[in-house]
Amino acid sequence: MNDKNVRDLLIPIVDKACEPHQAFLVNLTVTGDSRKTVEISVQTDAGITSQQSVEITRSINEQLGETELFDSPWDLQVGSPGLGEPLTQFRALNSQINRCVEVNFPAESGRTPVTGYLRSIDGQILNIEEKVTKKKEEPKTHQINFSDLLNVIVQIEW
Repeated sequence: MNDKNVRDLLIPIVDKACEPHQAFLVNLTVTGDSRKTVEISVQTDAGITSQQSVEITRSINEQLGETELFDSPWDLQVGSPGLGEPLTQFRALNSQINRCVEVNFPAESGRTPVTGYLRSIDGQILNIEEKVTKKKEEPKTHQINFSDLLNVIVQIEW
């Protein structure tokens, strides 16, 4: 079974494990040949706790143990989306208000990325206050429809 098929079968298992915690799947990858590594990023609207991650991991492991999805041992890693991990689901942005983000657009749009602070979300519109690079420069505000973008990446600020 290829990794895409495995991924498609894992999604309902992850969704079921997330449900009691009002969590949702952000990203799921499957790698490896003889020993599969499953990396899962989950989130809640308020941000995921380590205890929630532990409980979700246990539930996924129990469900996987009841299936014949893997014919060899597997490694399972469950956590919150890391810095630098592209966020592609609208719901994942709610916990990123006032954080510095990079908004990327599909290549065919011809638009360049915008880096700034996610100040608010109004319906499907992200309000981004551009990060200023020069003193006394007024920040530009961008209103970007979520459907127009490719992903959002939370930036590390020093």
